[in-house]
Amino acid sequence: MSVGAALGSEGKGYNDYNLRFTNELNTSSINFLDVTLCIEDNSVVTTIYRKPCSINTILNAHSCHPKHITDNIPYSQFLSIRRICKKDNDLFNKSNDLYIKLLQRGYEKSLLDRALKRAARANRNNRFQEHHNTWLQSRGCFKCGASRCITCKYLEKTLEFTSSSTKNKKCTIRHYMNCDTKNLVYVLTCKKCQKQYVGQTGRKLNDRIREHVSSITKENCVTPVAKHFAECNNRDVSYLSVIAIDKITLNIRGGNVTSDLLRKEAKWIFHLGTKQPLGLNYDFDISCFI
Repeated sequence: MSVGAALGSEGKGYNDYNLRFTNELNTSSINFLDVTLCIEDNSVVTTIYRKPCSINTILNAHSCHPKHITDNIPYSQFLSIRRICKKDNDLFNKSNDLYIKLLQRGYEKSLLDRALKRAARANRNNRFQEHHNTWLQSRGCFKCGASRCITCKYLEKTLEFTSSSTKNKKCTIRHYMNCDTKNLVYVLTCKKCQKQYVGQTGRKLNDRIREHVSSITKENCVTPVAKHFAECNNRDVSYLSVIAIDKITLNIRGGNVTSDLLRKEAKWIFHLGTKQPLGLNYDFDISCFI
């Protein structure tokens, strides 16, 4: 029934775009997008739904798309049917219809047979399980491994770190970070006296550590780290140890990265006790919390 007919005279002029609106009422089944939901034996049964006006729009096998795309389309389509169709007879009929459509679009029969067998072996119950976006579960500080990376020489591969001022305070690294990570907080340690410095950077860690190494080797440099290395070990940069300990994870709306980094830096300076004289940080700014 059209909306205009349902509204009678009040529906006149309702649609100026030559579009037809319809509604359906059924007590046992309903169509939604590409799925039909039916009630059978007090349970919901799903199957594939195709609109009467739908045409064969599957990507042509002879298109200019990369081969791995066209090779995987049959399997993904058969797998979708495997996931949606709950009854075996529906699975057989819908798979047969798809098989014919794929042949019409130029897909080879041997490719379709392999894809169909592969989809048939899939466990339907596993299709509804939540999958992680990535297989990577590692947390900690890691080297990037690039041949020209200066930071890798000084970076410690570790899952945790210890505060040298409190000795017994161990902290676990909760993010995956390496030399190429941006928006992070790091700890520098003088391996000769074990004093530590907490810093932050919005750039890649590699870029920031390169500056630290350069300042340590220069004479008359008055930065806290460079001054300490000059007094403690005659600017011997081999005593430098670097660990990335925390980072900022931006949400979809972004945010003030600079303020977030300053707050994390101040938190770690206080938590690890790296303020002078126990550490190498002169002070930490609390204005970022206001």
